[in-house]
Amino acid sequence: MKRKIDIKKILFNKFTIATLVFAAVIIFIDRDNMIKLLKMNRNLKEMKAEEKAYNEEYCQDSIMFEQLKNDSDYRERYAREKYFMKHANEDVYIISADEEE
Repeated sequence: MKRKIDIKKILFNKFTIATLVFAAVIIFIDRDNMIKLLKMNRNLKEMKAEEKAYNEEYCQDSIMFEQLKNDSDYRERYAREKYFMKHANEDVYIISADEEE
């Protein structure tokens, strides 16, 4: 004998209704709902990636700072390239590759 499954009976069971209401409250209504939690998790991942990028930039800047502090040849080359500094008896010509004709 086959037993017929009554879907109405299962759906309107008090335990099923209580479970569905609880799930709706947790997912949508609660102060710390699942949607907010997923958004915050995504934001956290973005911020960790940003932190990693800033740490890499900090390491590069620290290395450059040590080179600038200790190596006078590097300091002079950096000043000439970055700030177009020159000696008293020199002329500096800036050639820009931005203009294409």
